[in-house]
Amino acid sequence: MNQTENLVKESVKEYGTAVVQNRYKKHSTSGLWESEETLIKKYFRARSSILDLACGSGRSALSLYQLGYNVTAIDLTPEMIAIAKATAEEKGAEIIYQVGDATNLGLADESFEGVLLPNNGLASIPGHMNRLKVLQEIRRILKPSSYVILSIPLRHHGLPYTFYWLKTWVEFYVLARFGYRIKGVDFGDFFYHRNNDGQIMDQVQFLHFFKHDEIKNLIETSGLKLHDKQFMAKLSKVDVDSMCGSLSEKDNTEKIQIFYICQKI
Repeated sequence: MNQTENLVKESVKEYGTAVVQNRYKKHSTSGLWESEETLIKKYFRARSSILDLACGSGRSALSLYQLGYNVTAIDLTPEMIAIAKATAEEKGAEIIYQVGDATNLGLADESFEGVLLPNNGLASIPGHMNRLKVLQEIRRILKPSSYVILSIPLRHHGLPYTFYWLKTWVEFYVLARFGYRIKGVDFGDFFYHRNNDGQIMDQVQFLHFFKHDEIKNLIETSGLKLHDKQFMAKLSKVDVDSMCGSLSEKDNTEKIQIFYICQKI
């Protein structure tokens, strides 16, 4: 098992723990962010078929269904899909939930009219080539002229990240030459401990922070066209005040949350 495969395994294991399940269950009915809903209504045609990819416990899938879309939702973690299914049944929502790998969806070509990859979904996938495969799969299953909305955390070097990126740069570009074993796969990989109601947990979770040129290159290489990009802060003050997408009070990533809207031409 290589390092990328190990990170995937550990990430699924972490999302399947009881403390993470309990946290995500609380959010399963919290609804779309205002910024998400604005973009969804702009780019997804009413009553169209939408794939909610890396759906977690079903927060966005349930909201899409309630807005009148035909929703299929996929996540790699069985425990998350179980929570999402239970919530949908409780709400009487007819959503197709599947445990699946975003790099190999097993869905028919050109079978969806829109894809949502919400709240750091792409950033939760370890490995540059895996992230490229995800975008290629999205392009494959999208109908022509349809859109995918990506929620991306951009990398920045302000507090509290300054020391982390400096240390990581030294590990990747200096120490690795001398056999130092690096925890991540690509520069930009970030590891953090979850904060559960003020208690710092032992579990370590992975997230990849992008540079703009990096995500732009991924989009172009996948064959998708970058149509627009919007900072969450410009779309919704409510979302900023609510710290949507932030990892914790300390890791306030709402400041760098950006939506990339891509189209299949």
